[in-house]
Amino acid sequence: MKSVLIYDNMCNNCTYFALIVNRISKGHIRIIGHYSKEGEIFRNIIGEEARKMFWIIVDEYAYGGRYGLIPLIKEVISGAFSKDMVKDNPIKPSCSNRCSIIRIGSLLKGRKIKIGYGFT
Repeated sequence: MKSVLIYDNMCNNCTYFALIVNRISKGHIRIIGHYSKEGEIFRNIIGEEARKMFWIIVDEYAYGGRYGLIPLIKEVISGAFSKDMVKDNPIKPSCSNRCSIIRIGSLLKGRKIKIGYGFT
């Protein structure tokens, strides 16, 4: 099952972060913006807190903020050493100027939630 990264697609820095993850992992991780239709479905599962941090969904768990760093690194490394490059991961920058600084504060928060296999 493919892992999923959910990021703030209305934020310049967050979009660059998603582009870097996508490039290094060779498309191994499915990328979804918070403000996309799929992002809205995720927010309905997690609640309003969902947009306060990035999330990585691996297997049946969603890891947010600092709790997502280790799972994200593992998935990026797994994709980087994979023989296949996935090309179905279009990241469409739709950034605004509301995020001109790096959102370090979102890494201070963290959550791990069991969501089951329904979302991915």
